[in-house]
Amino acid sequence: MKAFAKQLRQERGLHAWSQEQLAEMVGTTAPNVSRWERGVTLPSLYFRQKLCELFGKTAEELGVLEGANDSNAQAPDQAGEAAPPSVPPGASSLFWNLPHQRNPLFTGREEALLLLHQALNAGEAGALTQAQAISGLGGIGKTALAMEYAYRYSDEYRSIFWVRGEISDVLLTDFAAIAGVLNLPEQEQQTQHQTVEAVKRWLEQHTHWLLIVDNIEELSLLREFIPFKSKGHIILTTRSQSTGSFIQRLDLYKMESDEGALFLLRRAKRIGPGGAIEQALAADRLIAREISLLLDGLPLALDQAGAYIEEAACSLPHYCKLLQSHRAMLLDLRHLSGGMDDDHPHSVYATLTLSFEQIKQANPAAIDLLRLCAFLHPDAIPEEMITEAIPNLSPLLQEVASSPLKYDAMIAELRRYSLLHRNPETKTFSIHRLAQAVLRDSMDDTTKRQWAQRAVQVVNRVFPAVDQWVTSSLCQRYFSHAQVCAALIEEWDITCREAGRLLTELACYMYELFQYELMQYAQAEPLLTKALAILTPILEAEQLLVAKAQEMLGWVCTTLGQYRQAEACYQQTLAILQRFQPSNHYGIACCLSDMAEIYSEQGRYDIAEPLYQQALEISEHIREPEHLDVAVDLRNLGVCYSAQGKHGQAESLLVRALDISQKALGLEHPLTAGILHALGRLYLEQRLYDQAERLLLQAFEIRQKVLKPGHPSMAFSLNELGRLYLEQEQCTQAEPALRQALEISLKTLGPEHPKTVPILNNLIRLCRAKGEERETEALFQRTLEINQKALEPEQYQTAQLPYELIAFCSSLGARILPPTPPSQLVCQVSIGLQNEGPYEDLKIAHKEDSPVFKRGECQA
Repeated sequence: MKAFAKQLRQERGLHAWSQEQLAEMVGTTAPNVSRWERGVTLPSLYFRQKLCELFGKTAEELGVLEGANDSNAQAPDQAGEAAPPSVPPGASSLFWNLPHQRNPLFTGREEALLLLHQALNAGEAGALTQAQAISGLGGIGKTALAMEYAYRYSDEYRSIFWVRGEISDVLLTDFAAIAGVLNLPEQEQQTQHQTVEAVKRWLEQHTHWLLIVDNIEELSLLREFIPFKSKGHIILTTRSQSTGSFIQRLDLYKMESDEGALFLLRRAKRIGPGGAIEQALAADRLIAREISLLLDGLPLALDQAGAYIEEAACSLPHYCKLLQSHRAMLLDLRHLSGGMDDDHPHSVYATLTLSFEQIKQANPAAIDLLRLCAFLHPDAIPEEMITEAIPNLSPLLQEVASSPLKYDAMIAELRRYSLLHRNPETKTFSIHRLAQAVLRDSMDDTTKRQWAQRAVQVVNRVFPAVDQWVTSSLCQRYFSHAQVCAALIEEWDITCREAGRLLTELACYMYELFQYELMQYAQAEPLLTKALAILTPILEAEQLLVAKAQEMLGWVCTTLGQYRQAEACYQQTLAILQRFQPSNHYGIACCLSDMAEIYSEQGRYDIAEPLYQQALEISEHIREPEHLDVAVDLRNLGVCYSAQGKHGQAESLLVRALDISQKALGLEHPLTAGILHALGRLYLEQRLYDQAERLLLQAFEIRQKVLKPGHPSMAFSLNELGRLYLEQEQCTQAEPALRQALEISLKTLGPEHPKTVPILNNLIRLCRAKGEERETEALFQRTLEINQKALEPEQYQTAQLPYELIAFCSSLGARILPPTPPSQLVCQVSIGLQNEGPYEDLKIAHKEDSPVFKRGECQA
């Protein structure tokens, strides 16, 4: 062995390769190369052949034969040291019966290989306590991982054996084959059981061996074949997630998108076996990731996809389109040409269908649970959706879900095949997306619709009514499943009451999420439209649910700046509530407040004020004085008073609202921030700049903490701060705040939303003060266009715009009209240009107490 070690060092030196480079080229590790060169260990038969091929030498020239026959040749034990001298004669020769060559396309799984190696070398216990099971779904790559482990760490073993574990007869046959490999005298025995006992004795007496039992499902069979005490390593591959008290388990999961994409590109021959993903074309990398996601990282499916792409010589985009339109056919197609693959003889469809059939025979209720899960989001399926929705389950599931023992037995059966993963901490399941796909594709349309409706009814039963103050953790727990159900309702035209109710609550939660998480609230609109289409024709008893959907749609329309549509929704809601509820019901108060809001947004305070007053009166009558509903109504009326210049009345209401909100919710809550903002704006109206700045900054800081970056409320805070600085002629501070406010507003609300107008108004004042007339005119034009689209003609005639526009319009030939009554604190301007243009006959309203900047007075 010393001669081989010396020769290896010389050959590596001649090529100027490092130990790391040599290790990478032959597929081992640098420490192994170091041990070879120090004469500590001898390479396995596999690596001897690789080294000979690499250096272009025969085994004799490389000194391998001399090393292999050296009686002092020793293999490393678990600590990397020499084996004890009492090794039986002949043990230095490697026994090897792996059924396949090393897979040159093996990709990723580095962490799993490392964990497996560490677990097997963790102690000195007997074989069963050192056995490691690789567990996972069929097609997840368990066999490939075991095979790669055997080749990668072959230097550490003197003997490696591979047996199939499907049934007892196969195990007997393969153990008899091991006896032949070992040339045991008992190989000639007439009974295979005697041969098995001989192999077991050999395993007890020897060290540094690895036994791989592939695809074993009945772990109890191991008692007949594995010695109780030995110093070798055992790897099992199994679908079962339950491996008993003596066998440790390594769960193998799907590949991540990048890892799956790399494997696909290698299998499709777009890059070489050891190539990096960067070597592929950028477009191929992108589509490969998409295919990996569509196949949910299942190695068997990715191998199948790569084989198809290679055989058909098609592009990755072509296969991706086929996968989206002909998924079932592709999953059932092992090879395009009709050939077979010895490594993976079965398709994804066949592999999973076999598991389903086995489960169906063992526990029929279990297959019903899988069918239900096939119509839910695959991740984090809450168990209470089964145990608390029993009336909506199939008859088989109803019986099992009613009995804890039967329920657990059903889950155990599914875990035997890794078709469900159960998380005891979160009390949830997960299922692979391709298992879902195969289950759905195996159903006819009638059956699909039946299970889709059951899924909708189950999710509706657990999805709670949305709390308008604190986003419910339960809503979040069921959110992804409710979204899937919304798609099912549309796809299968499900029109039951549960569908309408679920869509309404989902839309309400999505709207609530927008207040915190910056979700696109417009996504709620089609859900509510569908809910109303379902609920409106239903019996009159469901009209209150119709009213909730109508009101929710009004909220969405208001937020979108669609005031006409919102008003119609609120009017319909109010009509239903007044018919079915007492006059002091809080639902009526909410609806009155909602209607008042849209009038306030349009500057119609004379209509909004009595509605706000009526809503507050109902709230104070039916709620406790410190209730948050009272706080909201106080805030709303206070803001309305503030907009009309009723500063004293506004302040008392807002201070009271702030006290309630702080006590109930604390400082770091959007409602508290909104009241602080309203108070700061009130003081700004009164030119109490120090008080205004303190409150506006406090509101801004709270919103920064509790809201997502870029939330529209951030734009409103920045706009008021910009206005504050503008009125103090601090243009250098005002401009960045106003520019950022406009950027956020345009991004989240859109270029035509009415709430963008106040920001544009302040920017017009800023630009006019800086003497930037061209930008002033452009901003003015945008403001007029937004108002014209958002407001009714009579409201458009009195749109609230800043006083600076009067001066700007006057410079264009405007004619000032007499002011309206002083109580309204506005004056009107009619613009009559020499030539007819976009400003002709426009009337502009403004606050009399707004400060006026002369042109060019404020230079940034």
